[in-house]
Amino acid sequence: MRVLILVSVDNTATRFHLVDLLAVKRLGLRMVTEADPETPILGAHAIEIDHPARWMKPGWLMLTTGARFTGVEGSALLQRELVDELVTAGVAALAFGTGISRETVPEMLVEQAARRGLPLLSVPLETPFLEIIDVVSKATLTKDVYLQRRTVHIQDYLLESLTESDALAALVHRLADLLRSTVVLYDQSGTILASSGLGPTQIIRTEIASKPNTRNRFTVGRWQVLTDPVRTDTTLHWLALASRRASVSEELAEPAMEAARRLVTMIVRSREAVRTEDRLRRARLLRMILGGDRGDGPYIWDRLETHGFRRNEPVRLLLAESGPLGSGGAADRIAAAEKLALDTETRLVLGVHEEHIVGVLPAEQSPPLPWLAELPSRVHCGISEPFADLAEGPKRLREAELGLRAARRQDREQLCFEDIGLLDWLVAAREPETVRAKVTELLRPLTEHQALFAALTEYIRSEGDIRRTARTLGLHPNSVRYRLKRASMVTGYDLTAATELAELAVAIRLLEE
Repeated sequence: MRVLILVSVDNTATRFHLVDLLAVKRLGLRMVTEADPETPILGAHAIEIDHPARWMKPGWLMLTTGARFTGVEGSALLQRELVDELVTAGVAALAFGTGISRETVPEMLVEQAARRGLPLLSVPLETPFLEIIDVVSKATLTKDVYLQRRTVHIQDYLLESLTESDALAALVHRLADLLRSTVVLYDQSGTILASSGLGPTQIIRTEIASKPNTRNRFTVGRWQVLTDPVRTDTTLHWLALASRRASVSEELAEPAMEAARRLVTMIVRSREAVRTEDRLRRARLLRMILGGDRGDGPYIWDRLETHGFRRNEPVRLLLAESGPLGSGGAADRIAAAEKLALDTETRLVLGVHEEHIVGVLPAEQSPPLPWLAELPSRVHCGISEPFADLAEGPKRLREAELGLRAARRQDREQLCFEDIGLLDWLVAAREPETVRAKVTELLRPLTEHQALFAALTEYIRSEGDIRRTARTLGLHPNSVRYRLKRASMVTGYDLTAATELAELAVAIRLLEE
């Protein structure tokens, strides 16, 4: 869910505002003071003479190149006096044309305008004053035509965010620039996806949680806030706008919010479609590797190269538990694991195979794999031996499965197939249920006589030392010999034969595990 926060609205707003002029991007105007962008503009006039207020109407925009300041002693004083005169006369704003008499807006002019709250604009050299005057003059058209044109300007300006690499962040910053306010975009979990500046973001999040499905206006200290939900299919985001001013008009906020909501929906759906398509491509790639069709090899290498693999370099398959990787579905858990792999510069392609995470990675990135240690919960992972012939996929998947089983048995985070011991390899190669049933059947005569079972178990742990076994059990050595003789009788195994004793030792170990 994303939210748009807007400031309180003033329905007395006039037709044309300073922000509307700034929204005409071909003019290249830039605000150089922190003034109210909602200042009404009733007209525009270029003037370079002394005491220009005599020729300006209240609410008008004055344009100047600063020629009267050039080469004049005490120009700083003239700049301060000009600002004071314009403020007293009720002039709406001052626009300074750069690149003619001054390369930049004079510092004293900026300082005094900021002090007196006079909006001060910078006009680039390539923008004629006549074009600015023409734009303002055309604002005297009927209100419906004007509002339609302004809406188009707003939409065009916000649409340009789609050309940026991070479209959501660009949209938030453009909306903030347009409304001269702080804009915050939240996702469904309350995480801030993009923000244009400072604001009471934590309190806003709390307010959103209390009324997640409706537009909400509220005040936080000096901040006026409006939150607005944005639905995108099954998800909800909030776009929020907050301001310390109390004069953001509905005429400006409403079309801007509406355009922003539509763009958020468009961007989110586009991203979801891209992610879905990418997941499907990766899933197909892994299915082809696990399928082992030799004819698919060239295509598989083509796809692996797009993920940073080098053609024909040895790779490994890994199989990991999927449950503890995080909350959400398998796709979310894979995304979290891939992000960690990216953070640790691990080349990796992940997918799902029979409720496990399956992946392929270059063999040169040999374990231990650092991204596994960064996962939110500890997992077990089995890794195959290196291979370059992709037709061996099914065989290598089996190796990864055996590695995973052995890792679980030994409670190890990750284990390569080549590092599995013989006993673990033999046991892992069998289904756990089959092994458990066989061991239980073999040792049932002993498990029904706990004293005999304990004597034989400790005898094996003591490496066949009768006296050591007796000390551990607190028995006389003859008692130990008696119990071992009875154990041999009930099981049918000759404890003096190394092979038969070894078989019992393996069975007892498996039963204990």
